[in-house]
Amino acid sequence: MSERPESLKLVVVNNDTDFLTLMTEVLSDRGWQVLVCRESGGAYPVVKEEQPDAVILDVRMESPESGWNVVELLQLDPETRHIPILVCSGAMAELKEKEEWLRQHGITTLPKPFDLDDLYGAVEAMVPLSSDNASQ
Repeated sequence: MSERPESLKLVVVNNDTDFLTLMTEVLSDRGWQVLVCRESGGAYPVVKEEQPDAVILDVRMESPESGWNVVELLQLDPETRHIPILVCSGAMAELKEKEEWLRQHGITTLPKPFDLDDLYGAVEAMVPLSSDNASQ
């Protein structure tokens, strides 16, 4: 009886082209729409405009602060703070250091490298299975 969320719109933010290609393939295989941002500077406007069901982002991109700045912008804006964020990063020390803050803000983490089932599970756990909110 566990149904999978269909037709999700996801924004993936990462400066690694190979990673973006892989994510587009594996998430699209689930029937989910994937929008990609290669630069952290373009991520916030895309998320604000597109209002995706979730954002998957790396915190270490052009600089060590790039992804964290995106997270902060999304959390501060009333129009985007409701959008779930999955921080998908290999920056283990930073994730550990900010673990409590991330938890307080309801932000999920998925350390790289990860198993695809863990990725799918994390996305499905962040996004409600019903479309009650989408129809408003």
